[in-house]
Amino acid sequence: MKKIFVTALFLLSVSACGGMAPFPEEDKTPLTPQGKLNACILEKAREKAAEPATFGDVDLAANQVANYCIRSLDMLDSGLYRQSVINATAIINSYNQ
Repeated sequence: MKKIFVTALFLLSVSACGGMAPFPEEDKTPLTPQGKLNACILEKAREKAAEPATFGDVDLAANQVANYCIRSLDMLDSGLYRQSVINATAIINSYNQ
């Protein structure tokens, strides 16, 4: 009986320690320029979506977000602008549902 109790106690302690593994380290990979742009768009679009007036004109808000992020990151490219507006519109609209 004592042998079974000790074995059960050992298994219980091993399984409890397994759940206490250290947290994984934060990803320290630097963002690419496109990644920085996407992060900026996500942050600013969330801020815009929190404003009640945004849903009166989502297109205007998306254009403002795209303009701000592209200019603040010095990424003047018409292809980036169009995709940025599309991304910002999708993010803002997701908060409207």
